Amino acid sequence: MDHRNNIPGNKHNRTKTAGRYGQRVASLYNRYRRLHHRGSTAGRTWKLLLAATLILPLLAVFTLGVAAAAAYDLYIKDLPSLEKLEKRQVFKTTKIYDRNGQLLYELWDPQAGRRTVVPLSEMPQTIIDATIATEDAHFYENPGVDPLAILRAAWQNYTGRQVVSGASTITMQLVRNVFFTSEERYQQTLSRKIKEAILAYQLSQRYSKDHILEMYLNEIYYGNLSYGIEAAAWSYFGKHARDLTLGEVSMLAGLPQAPSEYNPLLNYKAAKQRQAEVLERMVKQGYITAEQAEKAKNERLTFARQGFDLRAPHFMMYVRNLLERRFGPEKLYYGGLQVQTSIDSNLLAIAEKAAREHIAKIKNRNANNAALVAIDPKTGEILVMLGSVDYYDPSIDGQVNMAIAERQPGSTLKPFTYVTAFERGLTAATVIMDQPIEFPGDSRQRIYRPHNHDWKWHGPVTVRRALAASLNIPALLTLKYIGIPALLDTAHKMGITSLTDPNRYGLSVTLGGGEVKLTDLTFAYAPFANNGRQVGAAVPLPERQPGMREYEPVAILKVTDADGKVLYEYKPGEGKQLITPQQAFLINSILSDDEARQGTYGRHSFLSLSRPAAAKTGTTDDYRDGWTIGYTPDLVAGVWVGNANNEPMKDVYGVAGAGYIWHNFMEDALTYLNKPPTPFPKPEGLVQAQSCALGRTDTAWNSPMVTEWFIKGTEPHKGLDGSPGGWILDVTTTRRDDGLPEVQTVQRPILTCASWPGVWPAAPTPESRTPPSPTAVTEPAPAKVVVPSVVGLPEAEARRRIEAARLKNTYANYQGHDALPESVLQKVPIGHVLSQTPEGGTIVAPSTTVYLAVRKD
Repeated sequence: MDHRNNIPGNKHNRTKTAGRYGQRVASLYNRYRRLHHRGSTAGRTWKLLLAATLILPLLAVFTLGVAAAAAYDLYIKDLPSLEKLEKRQVFKTTKIYDRNGQLLYELWDPQAGRRTVVPLSEMPQTIIDATIATEDAHFYENPGVDPLAILRAAWQNYTGRQVVSGASTITMQLVRNVFFTSEERYQQTLSRKIKEAILAYQLSQRYSKDHILEMYLNEIYYGNLSYGIEAAAWSYFGKHARDLTLGEVSMLAGLPQAPSEYNPLLNYKAAKQRQAEVLERMVKQGYITAEQAEKAKNERLTFARQGFDLRAPHFMMYVRNLLERRFGPEKLYYGGLQVQTSIDSNLLAIAEKAAREHIAKIKNRNANNAALVAIDPKTGEILVMLGSVDYYDPSIDGQVNMAIAERQPGSTLKPFTYVTAFERGLTAATVIMDQPIEFPGDSRQRIYRPHNHDWKWHGPVTVRRALAASLNIPALLTLKYIGIPALLDTAHKMGITSLTDPNRYGLSVTLGGGEVKLTDLTFAYAPFANNGRQVGAAVPLPERQPGMREYEPVAILKVTDADGKVLYEYKPGEGKQLITPQQAFLINSILSDDEARQGTYGRHSFLSLSRPAAAKTGTTDDYRDGWTIGYTPDLVAGVWVGNANNEPMKDVYGVAGAGYIWHNFMEDALTYLNKPPTPFPKPEGLVQAQSCALGRTDTAWNSPMVTEWFIKGTEPHKGLDGSPGGWILDVTTTRRDDGLPEVQTVQRPILTCASWPGVWPAAPTPESRTPPSPTAVTEPAPAKVVVPSVVGLPEAEARRRIEAARLKNTYANYQGHDALPESVLQKVPIGHVLSQTPEGGTIVAPSTTVYLAVRKD
């Protein structure tokens, strides 16, 4: 359908009119005559304005004409023949291999293999309109060059002191792609621009506008190995160009300016933003209505299965994009390059098996997709990039690479919050009160009242337990202690490339209130596994941004040309020490502590391996995303589970979805890599000491001691009573004049641990206690009791024995196949105790709570 027929005042009619410039001058002249006839002052003003309107463009055109004539004489002798338009360059195939030499893919001639020439009459009118609106609004009026656009670009480039506008018409773009080499094509030089303009003018004299437009739409590169609109239509949407919808057309029309940057299969968010720009220009120039634009913007796009089979398809597209940016399309597709990548095909097969098997098990909970990235922390090399469980399944948007898609990461950002706090003096033994608290809200809510995932409050907890068990309130208070900018600085320097709008994020950013990429997040965890040091490919200086990462994950190991000349080779260097080895050790110790996290995950969950390993999960609101990022000293792996279309899953936590895949992949991958179990290294500069943890009973505070690792100089001093002291993150809440809460946090020493006046929960008042009967004989409570062993017993019997021992059990963690391996579950029948904390035989104070993990299925 020709959308222009219904738009009043449409300017694209291809008839012989005076043109836009003539219409403007005529309009000004008619207004001048009306005002002049009245003899008004306004008439004299319009007379001057009309004169300026007529004279200044003539002067500009005259000046340009003189300059153009001189340039024409100077460059005409060096210009190539227009006959080159009909010729094509002979190509040499580029081959891409995995790290072990296995051929992954062979790039054929995109000119012959991915181009289908179609006449203009078989193209949808919408693609013609969208292309002209986006690339050259005055295409049917200019002589191959747009003098006014050149003047505007020259002024913008001069005032901006850089090239911000190129003023290239459609004809000039066609000339650039046909007559210039890839090196010349991207040179921002006056010489090249002049040659381009002259050839564009000559081309306009030789061919009709429709023929030039037809050549352009069959020649221009749309990314994804697609030259020309017909190839692009098949490549992205699996249909003829003539059958494209307005939504699909507007997506494709935005690609030629930066096909790698706007590729919807690699960067869907940027592609949608570019699509919106195209539609806005079409509305502005009268090709479509605002209602049609809005409908096209909201149209659901279904991408087609690619017409070729290849190993590691998502990784291949990722690498192809990197190669294209570094070497340009011409060298990539014609240069006969031999490319050795970092991927390990055997590890990829292990990842595919782990992901597909588990997604098949939880598909009935609307979990349809998964992505996995594995990186060598010592080199920064990407060993696995799995973007979806099935690249060729359009029902799950399988071609969208979820390994590089931006999604909310849940609690996986908490380690960056705590390691930043370690830099500012917080310790793993610092006590934080996990209790109800209020913060000022954002535009959506006046007051922010956060809660934990279990909707419970756990009283005083150490940083170790808070991070290991992924408690939200302590994380928010810790972020309040360090400040949001400090967290973002740490995340950026360690590898996160998103989260770049600090005004957008509140305290909830540590809980996942922003978007990150799985590849970035996995790379950002690598320094934890590598003693605080990040290793990777150095970001080129021109591309390096202040405060952002200086290294990036490695996907390409070596590139040679057809003659065997090495064009690029990655050699791992020393990298950069981002956090101290002591800070990395504390994070590793906490995230590998199975006892510290058992209150949330139970013992022996999927976060535990048969060797030392650290792991962190994340789950977003409504279960839209589940994450697990974990590592050993030899391998870092990140897993995402969810739906590419953002549909929520049904009660799939990070450990139950992504954790299961992570566990199975890591066990098999480390076996395949023949890596022996290796503990995380303990650097110098650490001391072990006792610290007060401020435990409690129901009616009074007691003071259990914990033995913790401290960075030397941060260990607690003795309390006033001579017992071990400790640290507490003191929280003060006041009310501002507008009634909103004001929260202040500061770390203070615990001076009198044994009699610390706790406020969680409030001690019962004397009036509220039931007085004992006068005749009752009160048996003195023992000072210490022994915890009975209840593992393997039915839950009811276990609870009875715990109560008989003057202990309490108010919490049971029910674990099943969604959280624990079969090898652990099969040890006890359903309904029996899998594990307990504290363990049997431990001597504790009366009324201590015993936590149970009970098998549920």
